Amino acid sequence: MIAGLLPVDTKNLEASFDLSRGEVEVWILRVEPSAENAATFDRFLVSAEQDRARRFLFDHLRQSYTVTRGVLRCLLGRYLQTDPAKVAIEYTRNGKPCLSSDESLEFNLSHSGQLAVFSFTRGCELGIDVEEIRAVPEMNEIASSHFSPEEGIELGTLADADREPGFFRCWTRKEAYLKATGDGLSAPLKDFRVTLLPGVPCRFVHISHSADIAREWTLQNVDVPSGYASALAYRGTARPAHLFPVFGPSDLLRITRP
Repeated sequence: MIAGLLPVDTKNLEASFDLSRGEVEVWILRVEPSAENAATFDRFLVSAEQDRARRFLFDHLRQSYTVTRGVLRCLLGRYLQTDPAKVAIEYTRNGKPCLSSDESLEFNLSHSGQLAVFSFTRGCELGIDVEEIRAVPEMNEIASSHFSPEEGIELGTLADADREPGFFRCWTRKEAYLKATGDGLSAPLKDFRVTLLPGVPCRFVHISHSADIAREWTLQNVDVPSGYASALAYRGTARPAHLFPVFGPSDLLRITRP
């Protein structure tokens, strides 16, 4: 169990979709792209999303997008107690998704490989990221240009077998913060530092070179399946955080049905 994220009992799963006590809830989707799953979730998408899906050149990418987007709408529909197809998703200037109908409900999502992660809370900026751990030939160049000097040094101390997981631990933690603020990769990643060494608690060391600002934020690991790294960031002190088990599209459709 990851500290701060409480696993949900899979045998007696009763998702309340009630965030009134300030909880953070994290869902992990096994995307399972297929023509059948895509057709199931396509009906929840608005026309702009359907148009975007059709622009993907490869079937598996189109299907992954459709399933992931449809699942997001099903989850939002339950939190908002409305039809998933009627959820009005808007975007900030830097592309962060938000809601016009309920500004207090914050959500974020990320998709990589065969996994998608979704996070929900009320009343604070929130970001989540997931990455499939894979070979990155330009890893040293990316770390040099995007990591803080201390992060780069720590990455260099890792054994070869640990370096790629360490790289993605760092990357997802930094990306989760930028997604929470809505700045995206337009903001300088070197201006804040996160922990990345195995066995070291997940946290911000400094933000804008200030430990005081770092204490205004919470950074948590998300316990995703082997081969992936994921992190959650939100403004404020640690909240009750619940991590739902990994589900497939049909499972989530059943759970989110009113």
